[in-house]
Amino acid sequence: MTQGVRLARRQLRFFGAALVAANLLLPAGLILYAQAVGRDYAGLFWGEYNAVTWFASVQLLLVALVAYANHEAAGLLQRLGLGDPSRRRWVWLVFAVGFVFLSLDERFEFHEYLRDEVLRPRDLFVVPFLRKSDVAMYGYLGVGLVLGWLLLDELRARRVSLGLFAGGVVVAAASVLIDTLDKSLTRQLPFPDFWTSAFEEVGELWAQLLFGMSFLVLLDDRLRRLGDRGTPGP
Repeated sequence: MTQGVRLARRQLRFFGAALVAANLLLPAGLILYAQAVGRDYAGLFWGEYNAVTWFASVQLLLVALVAYANHEAAGLLQRLGLGDPSRRRWVWLVFAVGFVFLSLDERFEFHEYLRDEVLRPRDLFVVPFLRKSDVAMYGYLGVGLVLGWLLLDELRARRVSLGLFAGGVVVAAASVLIDTLDKSLTRQLPFPDFWTSAFEEVGELWAQLLFGMSFLVLLDDRLRRLGDRGTPGP
């Protein structure tokens, strides 16, 4: 078991490094491409069907997979008597389902449909300073914060994991705010196209990355404990 666990931990670290590299290289590559062909870089980030949103939907599925792996690894540790049976293991399964839903939302625009076809025509949830009825993402954010609070004991086990998760919440909140602010406000910002294109879309990517890395840290810690169990004593 120990050799298999060591291999799994190496693969996890490679996976994490590949995610970080992709999240840096994709936006940098789009900006360099825009400069090379004389295009406005903002146009490469706007819209719902581009390279950034495609990668975001894939990355959300990967984060869901890591959350599910934590659910299974926590169950294995509990069966081996190495995990706290009082821990809320089910929260990991909820997170996994939640990130799958977010991936589908990124691809099929559920919250945009809710805003444009249900809320906006009926003048529902009109909030000052925000685009008309553009509140669905705040609901997602609120649900995520509640689940994050339920996961707090897990996150506290590794300060790095807690810090990464908190960073993901801050970046996600900033991205949602920029995405939903009324255009009359975003146009007053310096370099408005940067904030409403590159910052918003890349912010979403990096928030996902931070959540995924937070979960990877905890999964690696669980694998380490499994490896320690299989290591012969002195």
